[in-house]
Amino acid sequence: MINKNELDLMVEINADPAYDDANHSPETRESARLLYRRGLIGGQPVEGSDAAVDHLWLTDLGRLALSFYGPTSDDDDVVDWYALRMKAKFLERSTDVNKGPLNWRHGPGIHALFERLMMEVGELAEALFHGKSTEAVIGESVDVGAVAMMIADKVKFRAEGDDDAS
Repeated sequence: MINKNELDLMVEINADPAYDDANHSPETRESARLLYRRGLIGGQPVEGSDAAVDHLWLTDLGRLALSFYGPTSDDDDVVDWYALRMKAKFLERSTDVNKGPLNWRHGPGIHALFERLMMEVGELAEALFHGKSTEAVIGESVDVGAVAMMIADKVKFRAEGDDDAS
C-alpha cells in the first residue's frame, strides 16, 4: 500500500524528471527510499556516497501504480492515468493466445467491432447505474475506450492500404 506521503512524492517526481530529494525533509527522503526498494522509483547514485541518490524518476511499475490512484492535476494527468489503464488492459490481453497483440486488425470486421463496442457501453451502463464499485465503472470505461481504439486503429490501418482490415 502506498501512503499519502509516498503518493505525493510519486506525483512530484512524475511532474519533474530531474527531481532531487537532497533538500527535502527526512520523511520525504525515507518515502523515497521505500519507493526505491519497492521498484516504484529509480535514482541516480550520488558520486562519492553509498546512500544518497538524486535525479529520481518513476519506473514503469511506479507509473502503473500511480495510475491506480487517479489523476493529480491537469488534463495531461487525466489522459496519462487513463492511457496507463489502457496499457495495462492490453498487456493483460497480450498474454492471451486467443487475443494477442493487434489481433483486431485482421480478425473481426468493423461491424463486429462496433457491435462489441455497443456491448461494452451496455456493460458500462450496468456498472454505472446499478451500484457497481468505482473500480468496476473505471474498468468498464477502459473496456469501452479499448474497443473504440481498436476501431480507430482498424480504420487507420485499412486507410493505409491493408485490404485485410475489413
